[in-house]
Amino acid sequence: MTEQTPKSSAFVRFWHGLLRLVLALLIGILLGAGLYFGFLFVYQQLVIPTQQNAIEFQNLNTQVNQQWELLTERNEDLEKRLSVLEQKQESNTNQISELLTEIEQNAANLDAFQIKHDDLVDQHDKYDKLILNLIKQDEIFAANNEDFQTVLENIDLDNKLHPVYQDIAIFKILMQINRSRLFLLQDNYGIAKEELFLADELLNSLLVTSLPDQKDIIMLWDARLNLAINHLPNNPILANDDLEILWKMMANGFTELDESLMLDETNSSEVDNNTSATQTPISPTPSPTPKP
Repeated sequence: MTEQTPKSSAFVRFWHGLLRLVLALLIGILLGAGLYFGFLFVYQQLVIPTQQNAIEFQNLNTQVNQQWELLTERNEDLEKRLSVLEQKQESNTNQISELLTEIEQNAANLDAFQIKHDDLVDQHDKYDKLILNLIKQDEIFAANNEDFQTVLENIDLDNKLHPVYQDIAIFKILMQINRSRLFLLQDNYGIAKEELFLADELLNSLLVTSLPDQKDIIMLWDARLNLAINHLPNNPILANDDLEILWKMMANGFTELDESLMLDETNSSEVDNNTSATQTPISPTPSPTPKP
Protein backbone atom coordinates (compact mmCIF):
# COMPACT_ATOMS: atom_id res chain seq x y z
CA MET A 1 0.00 0.00 0.00
CA THR A 2 2.86 2.31 0.78
CA GLU A 3 4.58 1.72 -2.61
CA GLN A 4 1.41 2.36 -4.71
CA THR A 5 0.73 5.76 -3.13
CA PRO A 6 3.99 7.40 -4.27
CA LYS A 7 3.56 5.99 -7.79
CA SER A 8 0.01 7.32 -8.04
CA SER A 9 1.06 10.72 -6.75
CA ALA A 10 3.92 10.90 -9.30
CA PHE A 11 1.57 9.96 -12.09
CA VAL A 12 -0.91 12.60 -11.01
CA ARG A 13 1.81 15.21 -10.90
CA PHE A 14 2.88 14.20 -14.39
CA TRP A 15 -0.63 14.63 -15.71
CA HIS A 16 -0.99 17.91 -13.84
CA GLY A 17 2.24 19.15 -15.40
CA LEU A 18 1.18 17.96 -18.85
CA LEU A 19 -2.20 19.59 -18.39
CA ARG A 20 -0.56 22.82 -17.35
CA LEU A 21 1.73 22.67 -20.35
CA VAL A 22 -1.19 22.09 -22.69
CA LEU A 23 -3.11 24.93 -21.07
CA ALA A 24 -0.07 27.20 -21.37
CA LEU A 25 0.30 26.29 -25.04
CA LEU A 26 -3.39 26.90 -25.64
CA ILE A 27 -3.24 30.20 -23.84
CA GLY A 28 -0.11 31.16 -25.83
CA ILE A 29 -1.77 30.16 -29.10
CA LEU A 30 -4.88 32.10 -28.19
CA LEU A 31 -2.83 35.18 -27.25
CA GLY A 32 -0.79 34.93 -30.47
CA ALA A 33 -3.91 34.51 -32.55
CA GLY A 34 -5.53 37.44 -30.76
CA LEU A 35 -2.48 39.62 -31.27
CA TYR A 36 -2.23 38.59 -34.95
CA PHE A 37 -5.88 39.19 -35.73
CA GLY A 38 -5.89 42.36 -33.60
CA PHE A 39 -2.87 43.72 -35.50
CA LEU A 40 -4.47 42.72 -38.79
CA PHE A 41 -7.71 44.43 -37.78
CA VAL A 42 -5.88 47.59 -36.68
CA TYR A 43 -3.83 47.57 -39.92
CA GLN A 44 -6.94 47.29 -42.08
CA GLN A 45 -8.93 49.84 -40.12
CA LEU A 46 -6.24 52.47 -39.52
CA VAL A 47 -3.14 52.05 -41.69
CA ILE A 48 -4.75 51.19 -45.00
CA PRO A 49 -7.38 54.03 -44.84
CA THR A 50 -4.62 56.44 -43.80
CA GLN A 51 -2.55 55.45 -46.85
CA GLN A 52 -5.59 55.72 -49.10
CA ASN A 53 -6.41 59.13 -47.67
CA ALA A 54 -2.83 60.26 -48.27
CA ILE A 55 -3.01 59.09 -51.90
CA GLU A 56 -6.39 60.74 -52.40
CA PHE A 57 -5.13 63.93 -50.79
CA GLN A 58 -2.15 63.95 -53.14
CA ASN A 59 -4.44 63.39 -56.14
CA LEU A 60 -6.74 66.12 -54.91
CA ASN A 61 -3.81 68.46 -54.50
CA THR A 62 -2.69 67.67 -58.06
CA GLN A 63 -6.18 68.35 -59.39
CA VAL A 64 -6.38 71.60 -57.45
CA ASN A 65 -3.05 72.71 -58.94
CA GLN A 66 -4.23 71.79 -62.45
CA GLN A 67 -7.50 73.64 -61.95
CA TRP A 68 -5.62 76.65 -60.63
CA GLU A 69 -3.40 76.67 -63.72
CA LEU A 70 -6.47 76.42 -65.97
CA LEU A 71 -8.14 79.26 -64.09
CA THR A 72 -5.00 81.35 -64.41
CA GLU A 73 -4.81 80.71 -68.17
CA ARG A 74 -8.50 81.48 -68.62
CA ASN A 75 -8.14 84.67 -66.62
CA GLU A 76 -5.25 85.80 -68.84
CA ASP A 77 -7.24 84.90 -71.96
CA LEU A 78 -10.24 86.84 -70.68
CA GLU A 79 -8.05 89.86 -69.94
CA LYS A 80 -6.66 89.74 -73.49
CA ARG A 81 -10.14 89.46 -74.96
CA LEU A 82 -11.34 92.34 -72.81
CA SER A 83 -8.46 94.47 -74.06
CA VAL A 84 -9.29 93.61 -77.68
CA LEU A 85 -12.97 94.40 -77.11
CA GLU A 86 -12.07 97.76 -75.60
CA GLN A 87 -9.93 98.58 -78.64
CA LYS A 88 -12.74 97.51 -80.99
CA GLN A 89 -15.21 99.60 -79.04
CA GLU A 90 -12.99 102.64 -79.37
CA SER A 91 -12.54 101.98 -83.10
CA ASN A 92 -16.30 101.56 -83.57
CA THR A 93 -16.91 104.83 -81.74
CA ASN A 94 -14.51 106.62 -84.08
CA GLN A 95 -16.13 105.04 -87.12
CA ILE A 96 -19.59 106.07 -85.94
CA SER A 97 -18.39 109.65 -85.50
CA GLU A 98 -16.95 109.63 -89.02
CA LEU A 99 -20.18 108.18 -90.42
CA LEU A 100 -22.24 110.87 -88.70
CA THR A 101 -19.99 113.53 -90.21
CA GLU A 102 -20.35 111.97 -93.66
CA ILE A 103 -24.13 111.76 -93.28
CA GLU A 104 -24.30 115.45 -92.40
CA GLN A 105 -22.09 116.31 -95.39
CA ASN A 106 -24.19 114.15 -97.71
CA ALA A 107 -27.36 115.80 -96.44
CA ALA A 108 -25.91 119.22 -97.22
CA ASN A 109 -24.78 118.03 -100.65
CA LEU A 110 -28.21 116.57 -101.33
CA ASP A 111 -29.88 119.87 -100.48
CA ALA A 112 -27.57 121.69 -102.90
CA PHE A 113 -28.21 119.13 -105.60
CA GLN A 114 -31.95 119.34 -105.03
CA ILE A 115 -31.80 123.07 -105.68
CA LYS A 116 -29.91 122.46 -108.93
CA HIS A 117 -32.38 119.75 -109.88
CA ASP A 118 -35.29 122.14 -109.35
CA ASP A 119 -33.58 124.64 -111.62
CA LEU A 120 -33.16 121.98 -114.29
CA VAL A 121 -36.82 121.02 -113.96
CA ASP A 122 -37.77 124.66 -114.51
CA GLN A 123 -35.57 124.78 -117.58
CA HIS A 124 -37.14 121.56 -118.82
CA ASP A 125 -40.60 123.10 -118.47
CA LYS A 126 -39.44 126.12 -120.44
CA TYR A 127 -38.16 123.88 -123.22
CA ASP A 128 -41.47 122.01 -123.26
CA LYS A 129 -43.31 125.29 -123.67
CA LEU A 130 -40.96 126.30 -126.47
CA ILE A 131 -41.63 122.98 -128.20
CA LEU A 132 -45.38 123.48 -127.88
CA ASN A 133 -45.05 126.99 -129.29
CA LEU A 134 -43.02 125.70 -132.21
CA ILE A 135 -45.63 123.02 -132.89
CA LYS A 136 -48.46 125.58 -132.78
CA GLN A 137 -46.57 127.93 -135.05
CA ASP A 138 -45.92 125.09 -137.45
CA GLU A 139 -49.63 124.25 -137.49
CA ILE A 140 -50.52 127.89 -138.11
CA PHE A 141 -48.02 128.22 -140.91
CA ALA A 142 -49.24 124.95 -142.44
CA ALA A 143 -52.88 126.09 -142.32
CA ASN A 144 -52.34 129.56 -143.80
CA ASN A 145 -51.90 128.53 -147.43
CA GLU A 146 -50.46 125.79 -149.57
CA ASP A 147 -48.01 128.10 -151.27
CA PHE A 148 -46.29 128.89 -148.03
CA GLN A 149 -46.19 125.16 -147.27
CA THR A 150 -44.57 124.56 -150.64
CA VAL A 151 -41.97 127.19 -149.85
CA LEU A 152 -41.28 125.58 -146.52
CA GLU A 153 -40.84 122.20 -148.19
CA ASN A 154 -38.49 123.72 -150.76
CA ILE A 155 -36.25 125.22 -148.07
CA ASP A 156 -36.08 121.80 -146.39
CA LEU A 157 -37.73 122.58 -143.05
CA ASP A 158 -36.69 119.23 -141.59
CA ASN A 159 -33.03 120.10 -141.92
CA LYS A 160 -33.67 123.46 -140.29
CA LEU A 161 -35.46 121.95 -137.32
CA HIS A 162 -33.12 119.00 -137.05
CA PRO A 163 -30.60 120.86 -134.80
CA VAL A 164 -33.46 121.94 -132.53
CA TYR A 165 -34.71 118.38 -132.16
CA GLN A 166 -31.15 117.26 -131.51
CA ASP A 167 -30.76 119.85 -128.76
CA ILE A 168 -34.04 118.71 -127.23
CA ALA A 169 -32.91 115.08 -127.33
CA ILE A 170 -29.56 116.03 -125.76
CA PHE A 171 -31.38 117.95 -123.05
CA LYS A 172 -33.56 114.94 -122.25
CA ILE A 173 -30.46 112.75 -122.02
CA LEU A 174 -28.87 115.28 -119.65
CA MET A 175 -32.02 115.18 -117.54
CA GLN A 176 -31.75 111.40 -117.30
CA ILE A 177 -28.09 111.75 -116.29
CA ASN A 178 -29.01 114.24 -113.56
CA ARG A 179 -31.73 111.92 -112.26
CA SER A 180 -29.18 109.09 -112.14
CA ARG A 181 -26.69 111.26 -110.23
CA LEU A 182 -29.44 112.20 -107.76
CA PHE A 183 -30.14 108.52 -107.10
CA LEU A 184 -26.39 107.93 -106.72
CA LEU A 185 -26.33 110.47 -103.92
CA GLN A 186 -29.23 108.61 -102.30
CA ASP A 187 -27.31 105.29 -102.65
CA ASN A 188 -30.05 103.92 -104.95
CA TYR A 189 -27.55 102.37 -107.36
CA GLY A 190 -30.05 100.07 -109.04
CA ILE A 191 -32.46 102.90 -109.94
CA ALA A 192 -29.50 105.07 -110.99
CA LYS A 193 -28.38 102.34 -113.40
CA GLU A 194 -31.91 102.05 -114.85
CA GLU A 195 -31.93 105.81 -115.49
CA LEU A 196 -28.65 105.43 -117.36
CA PHE A 197 -30.12 102.63 -119.46
CA LEU A 198 -32.93 105.00 -120.46
CA ALA A 199 -30.35 107.65 -121.29
CA ASP A 200 -28.49 105.09 -123.40
CA GLU A 201 -31.66 104.32 -125.36
CA LEU A 202 -32.20 108.04 -126.02
CA LEU A 203 -28.57 108.35 -127.09
CA ASN A 204 -28.95 105.43 -129.52
CA SER A 205 -32.06 107.11 -130.97
CA LEU A 206 -30.08 110.32 -131.38
CA LEU A 207 -27.33 108.34 -133.13
CA VAL A 208 -29.80 107.03 -135.72
CA THR A 209 -30.99 110.53 -136.72
CA SER A 210 -27.59 112.23 -136.52
CA LEU A 211 -25.42 113.40 -139.41
CA PRO A 212 -22.35 111.38 -140.43
CA ASP A 213 -19.92 113.91 -138.96
CA GLN A 214 -21.83 113.83 -135.65
CA LYS A 215 -21.83 110.05 -135.22
CA ASP A 216 -18.22 109.89 -133.98
CA ILE A 217 -18.97 112.41 -131.22
CA ILE A 218 -22.13 110.57 -130.20
CA MET A 219 -20.16 107.30 -130.11
CA LEU A 220 -17.73 108.95 -127.66
CA TRP A 221 -20.69 110.02 -125.52
CA ASP A 222 -22.06 106.48 -125.64
CA ALA A 223 -18.68 105.00 -124.65
CA ARG A 224 -18.46 107.31 -121.63
CA LEU A 225 -22.06 106.45 -120.68
CA ASN A 226 -21.30 102.73 -120.90
CA LEU A 227 -18.29 103.24 -118.61
CA ALA A 228 -20.58 104.79 -116.00
CA ILE A 229 -23.09 101.93 -116.39
CA ASN A 230 -20.36 99.30 -115.98
CA HIS A 231 -19.12 100.98 -112.80
CA LEU A 232 -22.49 100.45 -111.13
CA PRO A 233 -23.23 99.23 -108.54
CA ASN A 234 -19.65 98.42 -107.42
CA ASN A 235 -17.98 101.83 -108.01
CA PRO A 236 -20.53 104.65 -107.68
CA ILE A 237 -17.77 107.24 -107.25
CA LEU A 238 -16.26 106.44 -110.66
CA ALA A 239 -19.73 106.32 -112.17
CA ASN A 240 -20.43 109.83 -110.85
CA ASP A 241 -17.10 111.06 -112.25
CA ASP A 242 -17.88 109.56 -115.66
CA LEU A 243 -21.33 111.18 -115.63
CA GLU A 244 -19.77 114.55 -114.78
CA ILE A 245 -17.35 114.18 -117.71
CA LEU A 246 -20.22 113.06 -119.98
CA TRP A 247 -22.22 116.12 -118.91
CA LYS A 248 -19.36 118.44 -119.88
CA MET A 249 -18.90 116.64 -123.21
CA MET A 250 -22.60 116.82 -124.10
CA ALA A 251 -22.93 120.40 -122.86
CA ASN A 252 -20.40 121.41 -125.53
CA GLY A 253 -22.69 119.93 -128.15
CA PHE A 254 -21.12 118.83 -131.42
CA THR A 255 -18.20 121.24 -131.06
CA GLU A 256 -14.60 120.07 -130.77
CA LEU A 257 -14.12 117.90 -127.68
CA ASP A 258 -11.65 118.62 -124.91
CA GLU A 259 -8.96 115.89 -125.06
CA SER A 260 -8.69 115.91 -121.25
CA LEU A 261 -12.24 114.54 -121.09
CA MET A 262 -11.59 111.67 -123.49
CA LEU A 263 -10.39 109.04 -120.99
CA ASP A 264 -10.26 105.44 -122.14
CA GLU A 265 -11.28 102.41 -120.10
CA THR A 266 -7.68 101.69 -119.08
CA ASN A 267 -7.29 105.03 -117.32
CA SER A 268 -10.70 104.60 -115.76
CA SER A 269 -9.69 101.17 -114.41
CA GLU A 270 -6.52 102.63 -112.88
CA VAL A 271 -8.60 105.31 -111.19
CA ASP A 272 -10.91 102.56 -110.00
CA ASN A 273 -8.05 100.75 -108.22
CA ASN A 274 -6.87 103.96 -106.53
CA THR A 275 -10.33 105.16 -105.58
CA SER A 276 -11.79 101.92 -104.24
CA ALA A 277 -9.33 102.06 -101.32
CA THR A 278 -10.51 105.51 -100.18
CA GLN A 279 -14.28 105.38 -100.82
CA THR A 280 -14.92 109.14 -100.26
CA PRO A 281 -18.55 110.31 -100.33
CA ILE A 282 -20.05 111.48 -103.60
CA SER A 283 -20.55 115.23 -103.75
CA PRO A 284 -22.26 117.06 -106.57
CA THR A 285 -20.08 119.21 -108.78
CA PRO A 286 -21.33 122.24 -110.70
CA SER A 287 -22.63 121.32 -114.13
CA PRO A 288 -22.83 123.73 -117.06
CA THR A 289 -26.18 124.56 -118.57
CA PRO A 290 -26.70 122.70 -121.86
CA LYS A 291 -26.47 124.81 -124.97
CA PRO A 292 -29.71 124.83 -127.02
